[in-house]
Amino acid sequence: MLWFERPFLSVLHREYSAAMRFTEDDVARSPPPAPSRPCQLYVHVPFCEVLCPFCSFHRVRYREDRTARYFDALRGEIRLYHEAGFRFSDVYVGGGTPTVDSTQLLETIALVRSLSPVHTVSIETNPNHLEPAVLQQYRAAGVTRMSVGVQSFDDGLLRGMERLEKYGNGEQIRARLAAAHGSSRP
Repeated sequence: MLWFERPFLSVLHREYSAAMRFTEDDVARSPPPAPSRPCQLYVHVPFCEVLCPFCSFHRVRYREDRTARYFDALRGEIRLYHEAGFRFSDVYVGGGTPTVDSTQLLETIALVRSLSPVHTVSIETNPNHLEPAVLQQYRAAGVTRMSVGVQSFDDGLLRGMERLEKYGNGEQIRARLAAAHGSSRP
């Protein structure tokens, strides 16, 4: 690590942590005027089980209580936009690792689908979340695409990115992807 990275990451962590503090008196802003036709919705879920050192996206370490509060606020904001006339045709959920709490994510997807004429739902995930039972739940919820953060199949690179222990070696990741691909077949 270069000499300036540790203090820089420390400042980023402090600022991100401050941004993730919610209080009961946080007031939602009024949404802008709704467009005349359905639009695309990007939902950012900033939580990760482990913070990868190479990732530059806004993310914080997963904690169940913080995540539940975030998703509650997120669903409230989705309802607010719906009441303002917004409708969504496509949903993309990125992060962080959006699948870090599948129950909260599935509840949020169900809400959006109940309020809007959604055609596609795409979510980002990591290889360790490619569990057959959970994949079936996502499929039943209308998820049409999953973007899996493989990063590499090279074990040396995975080790250098601190992903080998978290997500397995290249062969294990290939096997998970093949199994997930097979479970998407009728």
